[in-house]
Amino acid sequence: MKITYFHRNPSSGYSIGKVSQTYISEIEKTEQVENVYMPCAKADPLSALKNMWYAYKHRNKDGINHITGDVYYLALVLPHRTTVLTLHDVGYFEHRKGIKRWAFKCLWLYFPLKRVTKVACISEATRQKVIAYKFCSQKKLIVVPNAVDNCFKQVNCNFNDSCPRILCIGTGYQKNLYRTIEALKGLNCHLRLVGVIDADLEEHLHHCQINFSNVHHLSDAEIVNEYIQCDLLSFVSWYEGFGMPVIEAQAVGRPVVTSNISPMKEISGGAAVLVDPYSVADIREGLLSIIQDHKLREDIVEKGLRNIKSYSSAFVVKEYIRLYRSICWNDKSSCVHI
Repeated sequence: MKITYFHRNPSSGYSIGKVSQTYISEIEKTEQVENVYMPCAKADPLSALKNMWYAYKHRNKDGINHITGDVYYLALVLPHRTTVLTLHDVGYFEHRKGIKRWAFKCLWLYFPLKRVTKVACISEATRQKVIAYKFCSQKKLIVVPNAVDNCFKQVNCNFNDSCPRILCIGTGYQKNLYRTIEALKGLNCHLRLVGVIDADLEEHLHHCQINFSNVHHLSDAEIVNEYIQCDLLSFVSWYEGFGMPVIEAQAVGRPVVTSNISPMKEISGGAAVLVDPYSVADIREGLLSIIQDHKLREDIVEKGLRNIKSYSSAFVVKEYIRLYRSICWNDKSSCVHI
């Protein structure tokens, strides 16, 4: 079976490419795989047209075409009966207004999702949003989660009760860091921020007298080490398409505090302290519960190690191979080499 994966330009961002390569690297061990990267990183009309022409020239006529994320408009020029699209979230649509919202809905979501044969949503929360917005038929939708990289493995540590190291991955607005910082005010801890911080956030950290450090642009190995060195992960975003740091922390064996909203409350699998991301008091209480209760910590870590089995690369590969083969079975004229 030949599978052609269509990726956005590498300079457009790191995360989507990283999670897709986790399962692709396993699939290419048994299947014929081609990776096609778009030449243009921008999202303007001319760049989109250039990317569409490039994708059309590299379309797979004899097997599966799989759009791994973000450049969903490529579906408009790929064979509709054998094209799969992995949908990460609809945030770009939801957070736009006016003509930009309309354009994004039509070119990135509505028409592409109508055209492909299957849409693999990375979470049930994403699937429900597609249904709510009526982007396509429910029959096209399946849920295939992101896979945690095999480099995230359990590493035991002694929890620092007196001054725990609290890790936060990502510094974007949706990461809810201002409330997290306020929740930590007065606590004896060290806040470790991974991501670029601006002057306003740094000022807020100093104003709340938070003991913190900051790193960014880390390698894969360095990111893994951040999880190993931390005592717990705080990931209380008010919006996420998936929430991979929750799974990564569980894989390393670290307790997690995360938001009690979708998709975090589902993917954490009952192996995290869930808090209201809009309540500073609730975030503080959740962090304190882990810091002060060693039995709770041990229980969360144990459940987390069980939960990640549903996000292993082996599980995700199995789901995608099953999907590809079902498409080939239904369209033998195109998938000539099953």
